Amino acid sequence: MALFATETWTMRHRLLLTIGAILVVCQLISVFWLWHESKEQIQLLVASAIE
Repeated sequence: MALFATETWTMRHRLLLTIGAILVVCQLISVFWLWHESKEQIQLLVASAIE
């Protein structure tokens, strides 16, 4: 398991991995939030169109 042997990773690689992980988490939160909001907006539009 040389891939996960952190003693061979340089500080630069660990920093890039950390920044990448933070960006992925933020992107996933953003996608979920936008999906939730758009779903709510569609429900409001459909409800107003039915009335």
